[in-house]
Amino acid sequence: MEKSMGGSRDEGYGTGRDLATQPGTGMRTALELATAHSFDVYVATETRTQEEEWEAVRGAWDMAGYEIDGTCGAIKDGATSGHTVGGVTIAWRKEKIRRKQGTTTVVIVPTRVVQIELEIDTATTASVYGVYMPMGGATKEETKVAWKHLRDAILADTHEHIWVIGDMNAVTKEWHNQRESRPGEADTQLDDILEACQLTPLGIGVATHAGGREIHHLLVDNSSRARYSTAIVMPADTDTDHSIVCAEITTSAKTDGIGEQQPRGQPLHEWGGRTI
Repeated sequence: MEKSMGGSRDEGYGTGRDLATQPGTGMRTALELATAHSFDVYVATETRTQEEEWEAVRGAWDMAGYEIDGTCGAIKDGATSGHTVGGVTIAWRKEKIRRKQGTTTVVIVPTRVVQIELEIDTATTASVYGVYMPMGGATKEETKVAWKHLRDAILADTHEHIWVIGDMNAVTKEWHNQRESRPGEADTQLDDILEACQLTPLGIGVATHAGGREIHHLLVDNSSRARYSTAIVMPADTDTDHSIVCAEITTSAKTDGIGEQQPRGQPLHEWGGRTI
């Protein structure tokens, strides 16, 4: 998971299609990270992608072997400069994973929460939520509403495998207990979802933001927790103050019909970042 921001594209010569499918610098960085580490599913948050940029973003990921969908950002209220905030993109490697036939992307909270059904292998379909929750400066009501919509969607979700991935701008009860600190509204909402929706966070207490808090999470269904590794936090190697959080899932079925096995990137345990 990489927090991405807008930017301008480079000028130069190319095939024609590549020049027509150049997203901003932040999204290009997210794409480069996904391909460098051979991530099969990738969630980018606060992308700030505008509607008119969406096809360029989609084309860039497509050329790299990924399909994407998500929710665009929106012009910030009162911003005369056209400053865009929010936006979530879910990407998956086309030759290994596919969207479940007959399903569409569900925008649960515009600019903040989306859900996609992905066939991981012939026996595993995961309901994947890409999440970017309100920051600490948001009103209590805005925070409550966003979390309530996410909670209601997960409670109504009948999939065996549920992944909730993104920047939640919240830390767990365990985080506060270890530091004897008081939880905020978003922290309380996160703990409520973990209990009510029977989800488990894969991280175990390493800060994922320069502010010193573990606010980026990979939440998975309790019933299949044993299939997932604990999370690993890796530096993004960019100007962002957010880290990349990733994990591995062990699948038990053959991938017939999904596509050929793709070359794997550097194993997570060999990465130079901190292992949880």
